[in-house]
Amino acid sequence: MKTTKKMSSVVKVLLFVFLIGTTNTLLANGENPKLTISKENDKSFAIAFENQKKLDVKITFRDAASVILFKETVKDVKQLSKTFDLKGLPDGKYFLEVENKKSVYNQLITIKNEKLFYNEAGVTTINKPVTYVKEDTLYVSSNIEKNVAVQITIFNNVGEIVHQETSTVQNNLNKKYIFLDGRPNDYKVSVKYNGLTFNL
Repeated sequence: MKTTKKMSSVVKVLLFVFLIGTTNTLLANGENPKLTISKENDKSFAIAFENQKKLDVKITFRDAASVILFKETVKDVKQLSKTFDLKGLPDGKYFLEVENKKSVYNQLITIKNEKLFYNEAGVTTINKPVTYVKEDTLYVSSNIEKNVAVQITIFNNVGEIVHQETSTVQNNLNKKYIFLDGRPNDYKVSVKYNGLTFNL
């Protein structure tokens, strides 16, 4: 019980630190979608996100136990610059996640001996899956890396699982499902890979 109270206090303090230590600046229009991370000092870093079109950007920062320490959605922007002050965080591994409509960007950040470390080339990009319906067929597709395990679950309109499969994708994800009742729009799809779950 003491541990829980202590962790709760740490989270409250960190949220306050993040809020006062975060700046948000809209920049000039860019051409290439990308995420750049740069170290400011021993306990802070900055991110710069660029995209060709205006969209919503969601930023999440979690610890190794998946506890969300910071979360924010910035709407209708092309470029975004933000600085994070991590003073007060204990040593450990943390994960920065920047998400837009099409992709999720992940970066591992480590704090050791009160100093911040990360791999400058360590940003991983995960493309989100998409679904569309044509006649009585539901299509699920995504541009993902080779040899990635993918789980697809299909639910009916009352939330029951009607189909589930797990396979290793060799060259992009391209699946199609034909529904005998002729109502593919009545079904929901959940796609899981690279540790993320996408509900479509």
